Amino acid sequence: MVMDGYKVIEKFNKNNMNMRNLLIIAALFMSALIVSPILAATTDFTADSAITVTGVTFGGGTIDMTILNGSTAESWSFNGGTFTATNPGTFKVSTADATVGVINITQGGSTVECAVNSNPGTSYVTLPTTAGTYTIAPSSSSSCSTSLCSSVDNAATYNAYPTCGVATCNAGYRISGSDSSATCVIVGGSGSGSSSSSGSGSSTETVALGEVKNIGTIFTSGKNLLTYIDSTVNFSISISGGSQEEHSLVITELDMDNKHIDFTVNSNSLTASLSVGEEVLFDVDGDEINDLKVTFNALVVNQIDLTLEALQIATVSEDTRLIAKEGVEGAAVYYIANDGKKYVFPDPKTYFTWYNNFD
Repeated sequence: MVMDGYKVIEKFNKNNMNMRNLLIIAALFMSALIVSPILAATTDFTADSAITVTGVTFGGGTIDMTILNGSTAESWSFNGGTFTATNPGTFKVSTADATVGVINITQGGSTVECAVNSNPGTSYVTLPTTAGTYTIAPSSSSSCSTSLCSSVDNAATYNAYPTCGVATCNAGYRISGSDSSATCVIVGGSGSGSSSSSGSGSSTETVALGEVKNIGTIFTSGKNLLTYIDSTVNFSISISGGSQEEHSLVITELDMDNKHIDFTVNSNSLTASLSVGEEVLFDVDGDEINDLKVTFNALVVNQIDLTLEALQIATVSEDTRLIAKEGVEGAAVYYIANDGKKYVFPDPKTYFTWYNNFD
């Protein structure tokens, strides 16, 4: 009986152990069921196939974008047109919309990655793998350089990222430096514009950028002037009293877009503003009689084309009326009249009816 009792007890113990094992297994199974949803919220996202994200904000409307198969991240979200991904692994996004020029990836308002949508539906951008939340932002821009390169004043286009720097400049500016250090500086010197004027003056003077130049006497026949902002021209002009005065003119402001200038006749601080095709009259000696007319003929890049005309007849002294090209034997001789114009003597016979010799 003892043995039989032992067997009964042993059998009970075995059954009891089996029950414990079943209870432990059941508990583990239930635990797995409870834990499983929690793990799903923190486990990296993996795209088992391409995922279409509909309604991403683009310009004044929306477009569809695609998370490519195999993309990974901690998570991604779409809310009110904004498409973001957090802690990307290899996370790739494309769009089949041909109106999208580039796909920008921004973080904190700055573009950190970009790809050109050169083949809509095939081209894609790969998000950075640095931890953080990134926004996928489609753009109509045709180049990533505009988004990724630092802006440069007066740049028209940029070198491709990551070189950056200026590729071309706006009108009136030229490239200084190269590659990433290239910038735009204003075009300078007389060679940047035209060598001829569209003005009505009898002669033309060209003044380089920043140059101070004496251009002689302004007559009623007028003198054209090709100059630049901050260049200075000194000239003399007859005034209403019959004498001559020395004056200077400086362009102080230039609006290239609107073709507008501000300038000063410095001797008496006379100022004026002109647009192309306009003219202004000056009373340079303050006697309420105008002595000088300035006409703004044209703007060639940043070269300013003016005509200066005297409104009073100049008195030319007899010892400065005759001119000829120096050092040239038999050169033509010209007579300077009070109107400032040159008149050539056609032959020596005519000349000697005016003067006795060539001294």
